[in-house]
Amino acid sequence: GAGQSMGSMPPGFGRPILLGGHNNSYFKNIKKYIVGDVITITTNYGVYYYRVYETKIAGRNDYNATHLEYQKEELILYTCYPFSTLRLTKQRYFVYAEKIAGPIVVNSLSEIPASASGTQDANNTQNTTNQ
Repeated sequence: GAGQSMGSMPPGFGRPILLGGHNNSYFKNIKKYIVGDVITITTNYGVYYYRVYETKIAGRNDYNATHLEYQKEELILYTCYPFSTLRLTKQRYFVYAEKIAGPIVVNSLSEIPASASGTQDANNTQNTTNQ
């Protein structure tokens, strides 16, 4: 399934949501997203809608492409590129989408509980890190 990157947050927390997946399974249709498409994420606490505003190809070590330093909620999907390869590649394909609707869980980082600093899988269960 898709995996959420450490350093990103779940929907509704006002920060980037960075999800990665294999381009031959869960993210095999990622290349079909175009600017203006709406992506829906359903959680056990609400439904979220994000509108695609950009797609791009970046190097696999291009940290800036992850947008994790951004202070706003947006959805970032990524997978290996080129799409036809079944091995680790030097590039990644990114889809960026701005939040257009969905409940707010917290308004600022100071409101985020320590238990929210883990990862979330595609089944909306949270895996927290041992601290």
